[in-house]
Amino acid sequence: MYKALQKQVKPQILAILLFSLLFLTLLSGYLYVLKRPLQELNQARNTLALLETELQTGVPLGDQVNLFQQQIAQLNQQLHGSSQKLPLNQMIASVIGQMDKIAASHHVKLISVEPGDIEKIFLFQELPFHVVVTGSYFKLFDWLNQIEHDLGPIVIKDFELIPEPDSVMRRFTLTLVSYQFAEAS
Repeated sequence: MYKALQKQVKPQILAILLFSLLFLTLLSGYLYVLKRPLQELNQARNTLALLETELQTGVPLGDQVNLFQQQIAQLNQQLHGSSQKLPLNQMIASVIGQMDKIAASHHVKLISVEPGDIEKIFLFQELPFHVVVTGSYFKLFDWLNQIEHDLGPIVIKDFELIPEPDSVMRRFTLTLVSYQFAEAS
């Protein structure tokens, strides 16, 4: 019977069959016996590394998590600004209100703010604002720095700084462009 089977099955097919059987045995052994213990070992190593870091730095893990959450919140603030997700017309009003509030806190007079035409650029909406403010030189730039901090990323497209006649005050005319993520259409 063995010789009859040997005549019917070619040696190459028998070798492929044996190799496939060996491969499936090893694969099932890994999946059902070794995979979970290896994952648990990896997780234990990661936990040990975190605990060793805690011992070296002296900062508890809970405090490290809080620190990372604060850093994420700061980065989110820098990316999106402090404005909430508002409809476009409300966001424009909110930006103008924030500019006025920041101007008052820096003793700068906000003369005018005119929103420009909104354009979509890739994933962003470009919101231009034509602004005229007056104040002392350093207060104007403190105001501008606070605007950028509170409103998120802005670009100054053009500006003009002109001294007011018979005064230490300056008139600052500029076009600020704020970028917000465009809503999916």
